[in-house]
Amino acid sequence: MRLAKTALFAIGFLLALSAPSVFAATDVTGPQPLILNQGWEAADGDPADGVAGLSALRFSPIDPLTGPGPRGTVRWYRIRLDLSRFRGEPVGFAVLGLRDVDETFLEGVRIGGLGSFPPNVESAHLLSRLYPLPASLTAQPGEKTLVIRVWHGQRGGTIFRFAPRIERLSVLYAWRSRIDQGVTFFAGIALAIAIVLALFALHARRLEFPLFAAFALFLALYAATLHSGFATSGLPRSTAFRLGVFAGAGLLAVYLPALCMLVRIDPPRRYWAFGAFSLGIGLLAVVAPDPELLVIPLRGQLAIFLYSLIDIFVFALLWAAVRGRRRAVLASVGHVVFAAGAIILADVGPLFGGVSVSNPRWGILLLVTGFFILAMTFLAAMSDQMGRFRVAALTDPATRLWNRAALFEEIAEKADARRRGRGESFGLVLLDLDRFKEWNDRHGHLAGDKLLVHVARALQDASRPGDLVSRYGGDEFAVIIEDVGIETARLVAERFHKSVNTAIANETSDTVVSASAGVSVFRPERHGSASALFQDADRALYKAKGEGRNRVAEYSGELSPSAATPGRDSNPFLAKLTKGSGFFSKEG
Repeated sequence: MRLAKTALFAIGFLLALSAPSVFAATDVTGPQPLILNQGWEAADGDPADGVAGLSALRFSPIDPLTGPGPRGTVRWYRIRLDLSRFRGEPVGFAVLGLRDVDETFLEGVRIGGLGSFPPNVESAHLLSRLYPLPASLTAQPGEKTLVIRVWHGQRGGTIFRFAPRIERLSVLYAWRSRIDQGVTFFAGIALAIAIVLALFALHARRLEFPLFAAFALFLALYAATLHSGFATSGLPRSTAFRLGVFAGAGLLAVYLPALCMLVRIDPPRRYWAFGAFSLGIGLLAVVAPDPELLVIPLRGQLAIFLYSLIDIFVFALLWAAVRGRRRAVLASVGHVVFAAGAIILADVGPLFGGVSVSNPRWGILLLVTGFFILAMTFLAAMSDQMGRFRVAALTDPATRLWNRAALFEEIAEKADARRRGRGESFGLVLLDLDRFKEWNDRHGHLAGDKLLVHVARALQDASRPGDLVSRYGGDEFAVIIEDVGIETARLVAERFHKSVNTAIANETSDTVVSASAGVSVFRPERHGSASALFQDADRALYKAKGEGRNRVAEYSGELSPSAATPGRDSNPFLAKLTKGSGFFSKEG
């Protein structure tokens, strides 16, 4: 339930972040932008003398947001516009998601572009465009003609995924900065999640964690390719395109197996084969002389991936329904949301004869939301695994009791709370088996281990809610008892002693094995450290042994905390404690 609430909060947070338009102006006092969503015309082919010979082409009206362009051809798009509203201010042309290679002209003057004559498909990439308009042209009155020459490549599809606009440069630069900040933020979060899961995977030894870490890393790389810094870095224009294909291939390679393992489904062999195929495409994108060579393999890759998305969702949902696992349900929801966003952003419609989704903003929102749901699901699984690691580290494997480390930690915490007036009084009972070594040597270690298990069970049965039962040595046990004075502690210790002796008698009726116990109650004015309490209980235990064994003794406080018990200083474990090592080094 906590995981679901966290996921809902994250979705709400992301919705709030995505509410403002990515084109929102930063200064509402200036002239309004000129939205270029109507009035476009298109013509196919190249005139003999380039942009100067456009009059020879036959232009027809077109909606650039829905009208698909033919694959493998050049198409010219033009629009008449009036820039008088900007009164000579510095303005620019901007569009988010202009497809493929372009050359953009205003009144026949080239203002920007990624292509050339003839088209250079090496320049294709997915970056947004922001081209400043020449002041010498914008200051002139009257209508202007904006022309865009596009090489549609092998993908085809619509030219725009957002309506382009003419806007003041200050606003456009601020808009691009917001996009870059969002890209940087998301890539940083994805990278941080990848690092956390990768570090955890070194200890967890479960394959789904390194797989999802790789998935988050590839997603961070893919997001980084959308940063405008690639357009101004001086790198070849194809760098972002190649990195984007490589990162996308890596995403598809590791995503499905990771999600299968998260919901406890063994990934089918076809998923591993598909992953190898995807990685092959990614590596090919790095070395291929012409990115257009990747179009056919990418079609096959997307077709297989779309099938697999449905396949794993059905299996995950059925598994969640049968097993009743909420985490599987949440993972399935995250998977569907992420897959929907990926399909929208991948713009797979033109590859299969369909149309593009005109507004990919929803794809971005779905992709980010789905990723965070999946990431939280994996992080929650990691948290559960870490909890199991901690329990295993604090548990004695033979008796399933808390071990010495857990005992030390609990004493230190209760002592600190008591000294600060926030905790109840508590006592410590140490219990040791008499002549256990003799019986162990006679009957063997397996029998000795079995006896220790019976003693541990007897202590657990006799303990109260809130008591902590631990095994801190070979045949040495300890119980932290809450809310007791010395008299009550003695009575509780007697109950432990009786319960343990009964268990010993049932298991070793022909021996003289018994138990001795020592008890002490924490007093802040006496026990300056947790080791002092342990020393007092240890002195009481040895008092019981010195008086003939098989009895309970409490420490009366006649000796100072620093006084030594005869014959006990040679115990290296106690000597280590009295030096303030380990958990007992915590002073009040």
